[in-house]
Amino acid sequence: MECATLAVPVDHAEPDGPTIELAVARLAATGDGDRIGSLIVNPGGPGGSGLEFLASSGLAFSSDLRDHFDIVSFDPRGVAASTPLDCLTQEERAELVDEETPDDPATAVAEAAEHEASIADGCTEDDDRLFRHMGTDQVAGDVDRLREAVGDEQLTFLGLSYGTRIAAAYATMFPDRVRAVVLDGSVTPSRDLVEQTGGQVKGIVRAMNAFVQQCDATPTCPLAPDTLGRISSVAEHLDSTPIDVELAGDDEPLTKDKFVTAVITSLYDPSTAMALADAVAALEPGADEEPADLGARFILDLAGQQSSKRPDGSYGNGFETQGVVNCLDADGPLEVADLPRVRELAGPIPAFMDTDPAADTPSCTLLPTGNNLRIEANEATDRLLVVGTEGDPATPIEWTHQMVAALGNPATVIYGGAGHGASLSRPCVTEQVTEFLVSGTVPTPLQDCPRDPDESDIYAQIATQFETMGLGRKTGECIADAIRDDITPLEIVGLNGDDADPDVVAELQEAAMNCARQR
Repeated sequence: MECATLAVPVDHAEPDGPTIELAVARLAATGDGDRIGSLIVNPGGPGGSGLEFLASSGLAFSSDLRDHFDIVSFDPRGVAASTPLDCLTQEERAELVDEETPDDPATAVAEAAEHEASIADGCTEDDDRLFRHMGTDQVAGDVDRLREAVGDEQLTFLGLSYGTRIAAAYATMFPDRVRAVVLDGSVTPSRDLVEQTGGQVKGIVRAMNAFVQQCDATPTCPLAPDTLGRISSVAEHLDSTPIDVELAGDDEPLTKDKFVTAVITSLYDPSTAMALADAVAALEPGADEEPADLGARFILDLAGQQSSKRPDGSYGNGFETQGVVNCLDADGPLEVADLPRVRELAGPIPAFMDTDPAADTPSCTLLPTGNNLRIEANEATDRLLVVGTEGDPATPIEWTHQMVAALGNPATVIYGGAGHGASLSRPCVTEQVTEFLVSGTVPTPLQDCPRDPDESDIYAQIATQFETMGLGRKTGECIADAIRDDITPLEIVGLNGDDADPDVVAELQEAAMNCARQR
């Protein structure tokens, strides 16, 4: 990657005022003379690092996109390597992550207020001006400065999850500067925190129920035929008896709250379903020690993704900046009196998840709200493409339809399966998104995409990864078939860590070498 910094105003209403720096990176176009410009990508959050995303996910972009575009991403203002907004110390972040949700509702409400007060006070002390200009209206202004800096007259953009809010705001503010913008896994355009909170809980529960039904209906699933009961049992066991797991040279407790967070996070990527089922089974009392340790590590890794945990055990500031941005983008706080409406919108919640503080605590009561964010129908409608996933847990499909209506009914592709986002992972969607971004016009005919029957098969996904790496489909399938009986799903996800089992690595390398020789 090529890396740089870009100075942008703290407040775009004062273009000549104080500035901050954005950390920017790009993968240069690989085509010979066919470069169209830059494809700017935001991976979501708020609080997600674009540089980390680009480093870890560069291979996810199709060869057509890599041929025609520099792939560019950035750490949003206040986040990671950009001029940071550090509202909490490392100790305070760790304490918030490790603290269990109180059983008493009044105590939970009081603690939520205390946590918000700590964030608000810390942000004010660290950089009060940046703190009050972290909203998506300002981020859209940053994207326009970045578009100009890379030399593009119009913006080509892929917004994932929260990145769809940036995309919608940009199209509303600068419609004449839009070339081709994709919104994948759309957030709601509503600024009402009741709708945001209740709607997301409903989507998570729906995805959880689908996972349970799928596992129960699959004889090889280690939790069948009582998936929900066994997940609930492990959650309750961890509530009374947390497990200490050695990570990064220190012990970290695996608690019920972290377990529930991990289960929810696994729903973002259906290919983790097999590993999650293995991990839950391995954490049941009486399970063998080795798979139990591997399962606990996997669960803690999933939970850490929601708290900006780094490989060395420290925490990035995405934990607090997410709340800051979401509050600024809201039209007002979520008060205690609003919580019954959240519950009503969310619907029934499985008992093991029913301590989710999002559904039972107020928010944005002490953090500023009500920035100048606008999401409206605009002249760029025919240069927008919205992608939604029927079983998306984080940004439920209803939000996709709401965003489409708010933006004046741009073109839409719906993927019929599960997971959070589809434009970089589902071939039917990827092909249409790629054609749109390269040509700058909506493909005709545009079609919705059926569920991929292999979306939950981690071995099939490995085959696709090796194909993307240039080894070809047959080689990828050969590798997947070779390891299917020898490497478990838990061992596969364990390859992502710094302490991957060398025996598993050796098995995978041998399979890859043997299959490559057969090409």
